[in-house]
Amino acid sequence: MTPTRSSPGPSRIFALARAWIEPVVSRSYVVSACGRVPTRDDFAAHQGLMMCERVGLAHLGVLMSYVEPAARLKPDPSADGGEGAGLRGLLDLVHGGWASPDEILMLFRLLRPYTSGNERCARALWLWRVLRSDPGEAEMALRDFLDATDDDRPAMRPAS
Repeated sequence: MTPTRSSPGPSRIFALARAWIEPVVSRSYVVSACGRVPTRDDFAAHQGLMMCERVGLAHLGVLMSYVEPAARLKPDPSADGGEGAGLRGLLDLVHGGWASPDEILMLFRLLRPYTSGNERCARALWLWRVLRSDPGEAEMALRDFLDATDDDRPAMRPAS
């Protein structure tokens, strides 16, 4: 999935997010095997993230306060990068359009920046990036996510 030359307008992103948040987030919670269903607050937190022009550590922190309240940002092993340096680097890739939504998902899974809830947060960031892609590609990616069985989607299965 390639980034579009110009960023889609907020009204298109809002319309897509509004249409897809509930089914995608619900499926994300099932895939993560977190043992609960998303609440209205979880959906609203995802909707808020989708409307951010640029996602920062604080935005992900707000999302995580709903998705996995006990989760904390892990100490970064990079002494010179400061707390969250790895995640900030990943967000630079997201905003620069240098990684596809699926690559972002895989990189987030490797980074595992939070003490828990990484899978759901990774899929939220994946969704943020998908909504900013070409409309046809976004629709296809969202339908593929909802239609795939767990066996078809090894990258989205919880890490053991």
